[in-house]
Amino acid sequence: MLAALLAAAVAASIGTGTGPKTERDAIFKQEEKVAYATTIAEGLSCFDPSVVQDDFFPPQRRGLDQVKQDFGVYMSDYSTFKAHIDDIVIDVQGDLAVAYSHQHFTAPGKDGVPSLDAMIRQTDVLRKENGQWLITYQHLSVPIDLRTGKAVFR
Repeated sequence: MLAALLAAAVAASIGTGTGPKTERDAIFKQEEKVAYATTIAEGLSCFDPSVVQDDFFPPQRRGLDQVKQDFGVYMSDYSTFKAHIDDIVIDVQGDLAVAYSHQHFTAPGKDGVPSLDAMIRQTDVLRKENGQWLITYQHLSVPIDLRTGKAVFR
């Protein structure tokens, strides 16, 4: 019952934004695919070959090879990696779109890597190429506590 209510809440939140609902739905499916990817190949299939990514840790990644390395670190350092899209807004204009969301990441660490439990902010810029929406730019961040200068993960 709770899962159905959460799914309905997320589905309702993709109703926010601008542009054709069919395009927003297609983009939401790509966002889910990245968030719930269980393999590197599955996650990478949503990115443009010339993607630029600003993840939590520098340096900026450019291209699929660098993003692939990043995915590899996450998948090798954690026994499972789960994300839940809490809310998302998708704006579409022609063959360009922006999707911004809050996502809850949880991942038990392995081999001494600390476990992850974080609320993150994600912004994706997408372009429709050959009928498929692909992420061309991705930015991930967490809020900071201005008193300490440290990230606030929850």
